[in-house]
Amino acid sequence: MNQTQNKQILIFSLLVFLSVALGYFLPKFKTPSPLSSLIPNPFASILLEAKTAFVYDLANQKMLFGLHEDKPMPIASITKIMTALVALEVFSPEEVIMISRDSLDLEGDNGLFWGEKWPVSELIKFMLLVSSNDAAAAIAKEADKKLGLDGFLQKMNEKAEEIGLAKARFNSVSGIDMGETPGAVASAKEAAFLLYYAYKTYPEIFGITALPEADFISESGFDHKKIKNTNPNVGTGNILASKTGLTKLAGGTLVVFLGGERPLLIAALDSTQEGRFADVTRLEAAALLTKTPVAE
Repeated sequence: MNQTQNKQILIFSLLVFLSVALGYFLPKFKTPSPLSSLIPNPFASILLEAKTAFVYDLANQKMLFGLHEDKPMPIASITKIMTALVALEVFSPEEVIMISRDSLDLEGDNGLFWGEKWPVSELIKFMLLVSSNDAAAAIAKEADKKLGLDGFLQKMNEKAEEIGLAKARFNSVSGIDMGETPGAVASAKEAAFLLYYAYKTYPEIFGITALPEADFISESGFDHKKIKNTNPNVGTGNILASKTGLTKLAGGTLVVFLGGERPLLIAALDSTQEGRFADVTRLEAAALLTKTPVAE
């Protein structure tokens, strides 16, 4: 065998080897995945103190995140969103309510006075901003004069059914626990959509919950200066409306409606007094990093 034949055999062997090698390795190299599949889910490693949570993208009408979002939980003073809604159906905004003595017996003191008179719309705003149990009680007691005993509370539950909050149940007008019975229960999803419904229906009332503080003058002429929002995070972002809650059974609760380029609903239930604010901040940050919905 001469030198030329040796070269031909060597070249043929190399070609066979390359053919076999390419046949083995090429299938392992797949077409690159779309860029969207390479973007990590921002919610995947999120740490929350809340036991249930919900994040909803209003523009795309998609849930971005859910943590036991359909489980009924105590909601504490988120209840007052429904209190306000029903009050605005029972009374005209200009009607005047007097603060009764027995409405001042509840937990918490936000500076209302026995016999003080308020226009309904202003008392509702005051109640929502500082989460006044006294104001909620005064509204309900005055309403029951028209509706009968516990008629206001009954209308709250009827309203919940009307707007599709199937798991919600209101046992008090303020959200205060009654022994081992929660003042109200609802799922995180329901709490979020309750706030959204309320704001879209009465933006002139619920818009005050986006302010850090406000001044009020009652019909009786009493000044209530610098009444602070129970949500310290308002005024620092795109919050259009919010409502806090805190009781022993409910823990810390918070629901917010965010505007801006990406409108969001966020709810965090069964957190802690401070943890609820950090939870919602983390959920908002993750939602804004989400390029496409990550859950149906």
